[in-house]
Amino acid sequence: MAKDFDKITIALAGIFQSAALVKDFSINKIIDEQAFSTAIHSIFQQNPSDIVDVYGDLNGLSLGLKNLHRLYHVKFEFEEQELSRYLVALMHLQKILQREKITLDSLGHKIQHIAPKLEYYPKDDPIIIADLAKAYADTVSTLDYRIHIQSESEFLRLPENMQKLRVMLLAGLRSAILWQQVGGNRWQLFFSRKKIITTAEKLLERHSHDLH
Repeated sequence: MAKDFDKITIALAGIFQSAALVKDFSINKIIDEQAFSTAIHSIFQQNPSDIVDVYGDLNGLSLGLKNLHRLYHVKFEFEEQELSRYLVALMHLQKILQREKITLDSLGHKIQHIAPKLEYYPKDDPIIIADLAKAYADTVSTLDYRIHIQSESEFLRLPENMQKLRVMLLAGLRSAILWQQVGGNRWQLFFSRKKIITTAEKLLERHSHDLH
């Protein structure tokens, strides 16, 4: 099993990854396909034996780890502000969702109902994406708090775009719940910055080593 702060940083990178996916897709209209596939994979991992299994491997978390590391080293330009906004919003929404046990249980049941389709469809198939997006819309979107996506209205009006964004947010909630479960909290973002950076660098180095 990963060490405790490794676990916290890995789950935090998962939230960063989802926030980066939403930001990149809504602003620049691009998707890191590997990161998106990893995000979908994480949604279906309900009882992993190890935290890394939630994401497949560290390679699948590359976007999240890089954005986590970068955010602590750059001035807050617009895109970094958007990334931070989605990050904080996902953490806030996670706290609300976990208080609403009926909604959370309903979401879990819907995901379990979709899971058998993975025997017949790739996890990034439009059918799987549409089903997960509907699960999000039927549960999370009924809560009082909603995450505002900043993008052109024409872009957001396309159903396939909104479906992908909802799946990205759903994966972010999965990571936010996991982060809380392994001992993550918001104070660490301010008071454990150096430890987070060091751990992220170590994980990135391990990822780079695994590729060779």
